[in-house]
Amino acid sequence: MVRLQEITGKQRVRDQRRGALEARINALRKEFEAEDEEAREIIRQDELRQKSSQLDRQRMAANRGAPLESDAIPSPTIRKVRR
Repeated sequence: MVRLQEITGKQRVRDQRRGALEARINALRKEFEAEDEEAREIIRQDELRQKSSQLDRQRMAANRGAPLESDAIPSPTIRKVRR
């Protein structure tokens, strides 16, 4: 009878530990999901700012009559190094 109580007690402790572990895992999962959502929003805002900045540059270039960045052919620059 005592042996059965020991086994039952050990199983109860094991179940409690498993429940606590699962609760911690769920809390970490929720924390990660919140941080991930925040990161996705920051990335989305950065992409919108980049697109807006690119459109602004294109509008300014068009107002100056300059070729668009995609149309411009970069010319190589050669510099002489003085020693």
